[in-house]
Amino acid sequence: MTISSISSGSPILDKYGYLPGAGSRNTEDMFLNLLVAQLSNQNPLEPLENDSLIQQMSAFATVEQIEQLSSKMTNLIAIEEIVAGQNAFTQSASLVGKVVEYTDEETGETRTGLVRSVHLNGDGLLLDVDGAQVPMNLVTGIIGDAGQGDGAADDGSDEDNQDE
Repeated sequence: MTISSISSGSPILDKYGYLPGAGSRNTEDMFLNLLVAQLSNQNPLEPLENDSLIQQMSAFATVEQIEQLSSKMTNLIAIEEIVAGQNAFTQSASLVGKVVEYTDEETGETRTGLVRSVHLNGDGLLLDVDGAQVPMNLVTGIIGDAGQGDGAADDGSDEDNQDE
């Protein structure tokens, strides 16, 4: 009598989803397959009790609801990340034309400069501060609009005091 070894080509393993890489299969499908296998292979003289069947069906419903919740949470997290990115970009864009204070990455010194533009790259948001690329997280303060209080862009006009 020849005994064949159990391999990934075994009809039993194929039928009930016990294959290498089956972990990627839907948990719900695996649970249903196991339940059907249990019901079809039970001893007719000792059938599954109603309480047992109800517990298994309840477990099935719980697994299904947990998977739905997990899917919804994944979608919610993705939406949250998109909104956070848009908010950060909008906030940094509002700094264009403002004089900011930032920490120089290389020297650790505090510097000031005019934000000329905002760029988004793989590292995050970068501000162009007088030609230097400054990550948004290194901005330590907002001094104000160019020309207010620092004289950087003062063209000598007195537009603000025309009513006097």
